[in-house]
Amino acid sequence: MHHIRLKFRPWWTSSFGHSNARCALFASTTRRRSRATRTIERSGYWIGEEFWGRGITTDAIRFVTTIGFAKHDLIRIFAVPFSRNTASCRVLEKAGYAREGLMRQSAVKDGVVEDQYLYAALRGEYTAWPE
Repeated sequence: MHHIRLKFRPWWTSSFGHSNARCALFASTTRRRSRATRTIERSGYWIGEEFWGRGITTDAIRFVTTIGFAKHDLIRIFAVPFSRNTASCRVLEKAGYAREGLMRQSAVKDGVVEDQYLYAALRGEYTAWPE
């Protein structure tokens, strides 16, 4: 078994093991607190193209989300993939995240204005591995 290291700065780091995987998986979160909201996390991830389609990222997101809710005071974890990135959207859906909406013209990448979807997992509703 090879290990994929998931780094969450500044407050925690976790390892996720996946058999037959020799790849880099990057995940990050940003912790936010305010008087109006409890802890909310924004997550991101990247995996090398040669490892796409193997379920590695889906399993990693499930693992990290489960740990986030179980061991930290999180009520919401969200991600904002580009709307044209159908593979990333599908990964989030398979990992148990719900699409909450379309954020029109919300990002600029390489000089191109992009739409993004808003996906989220909520502590009281999240099931990592539904039956």
